[in-house]
Amino acid sequence: MDAETDPDQVRGQNGLWVVMAGLAVVLICFVVGVIVDGDMTVLFGGLTGVVGTIIGAYFGIQTGQAGKERAEAELRRMNEVAVRLAAHVPAAQAEPVIAAVMGPRRDRPDETAATHRQAP
Repeated sequence: MDAETDPDQVRGQNGLWVVMAGLAVVLICFVVGVIVDGDMTVLFGGLTGVVGTIIGAYFGIQTGQAGKERAEAELRRMNEVAVRLAAHVPAAQAEPVIAAVMGPRRDRPDETAATHRQAP
C-alpha cells in the first residue's frame, strides 16, 4: 500500500494541515488583537493556552493511533498463534498447550490453577 492510499498516512497529513491552519488563525487573531488593543499580556496568555491545546491534541491523537496499531499487530500475531495451535493440537490437549504458550488465563484464575496441577 503506498503513502497516497494509506488511510493512516492521509489522516496524519490532513491532521497536520488542520493544526497548521488553526495555528495560523489563532496567530492572526493575536496580531489583530495586539494592534487593536495594545495589551499583549492578556492576549499572550490566551494564545499560549490555545496553541498548547491544539498541539497537545494533535500529538495525543498521533500517539494514540500508534498505540492502536501496535495493539492490532499483537492481536493479529496472537490470532495466528491460535490458528496454528488449533491445527496441530488435539482438543483434549488444547488447554495445557495454550497455558504453556500464553501463560495462565487472567479471566478465570481458579480454573488455570487446576489445569496446572497434575495427579501423581
